Amino acid sequence: MTLEEIRYQISNYEEKREKLALLLIDLSLKLRSLNEQAYSVAFTYDGSNFSFEIMDAVVAESYAILKEDIDSIDVLDTLRKELQSLNVEKQGLQTIVLSTGMRSGASLSRANDYRSRAQAVLSRANDLVEQIERSFREKFGVENPYRRR
Repeated sequence: MTLEEIRYQISNYEEKREKLALLLIDLSLKLRSLNEQAYSVAFTYDGSNFSFEIMDAVVAESYAILKEDIDSIDVLDTLRKELQSLNVEKQGLQTIVLSTGMRSGASLSRANDYRSRAQAVLSRANDLVEQIERSFREKFGVENPYRRR
């Protein structure tokens, strides 16, 4: 292998590590949003849903090194499923609010159910993200830049 090939490999590896750091930032922002939704006053939700574009792109683009950490890919999939289920529940809440009004009994009950579910998911999501952070730190030397703030 030539010196240029070695430099390219090192550069490529560092780029993948930076993408893993980006994923950790994205996960931190998801946790912050989830925390806000879990402990907000009813009907103060911003209407947005959890998206997975960054997660998908980073896993695809960093697979060459992530394949050594299949457990983290499984954990990311579990987190995705939890957040997708919240997206569905939030859409259901929004539908009820639109059809019955914000102050109806059905809307208030559904909002309380959503907050309770978000709190349960938050607890699990915190554990999952910590597991991913620990794994990335140990296997790739990647720290979450968002946590260092």
